[in-house]
Amino acid sequence: MDEHAFTAGDLYAVVDDDVFVVEIVEAGGDQVLALFLAAPDAAAVPEEVDPRALRPIRLHDKLEGPIEVDRAELATWDLRPVRRAVPPQHAAFAEQVAATQAIDPLPTFRTLSSETGVPVDDLVHYALVRWTSAGAEALMAIEPPVLRELLDARRAEDWAKVAGILDWLKAGTG
Repeated sequence: MDEHAFTAGDLYAVVDDDVFVVEIVEAGGDQVLALFLAAPDAAAVPEEVDPRALRPIRLHDKLEGPIEVDRAELATWDLRPVRRAVPPQHAAFAEQVAATQAIDPLPTFRTLSSETGVPVDDLVHYALVRWTSAGAEALMAIEPPVLRELLDARRAEDWAKVAGILDWLKAGTG
């Protein structure tokens, strides 16, 4: 495994005497802060997990919770990437996100950067800030589409969709 490949939020199944899950918490410098979790079924390598549903485990008699691991040592382990499970109420949103993977937005940002002189990284940051604040703006706009979607979901008693919309709005508030 490439020792520079670790990023915060990554999940790996570790195959040792048993199978356990490692969630990378921070990945800067020579040390990686990792949380070690009991696998749902210690006999099998999971394809996806919800780390919030797994209990922390002790590793080498160290306390439960995130511990620092030498990046070079971690790179020698038998690590197998694991997908993060999406809660059912967010499945439709996850499908929309997955559908965007075929689209590369960077050419648009590069063109805008060459036209305006604003660096690409700054433009991406600006777009993300605008997008994350859209939930709050939607509440103040006249006839916001999100409010219509929320009311339609309520009328249809689609409580999973109502929960997903409310979670999205809450995420926009920071």
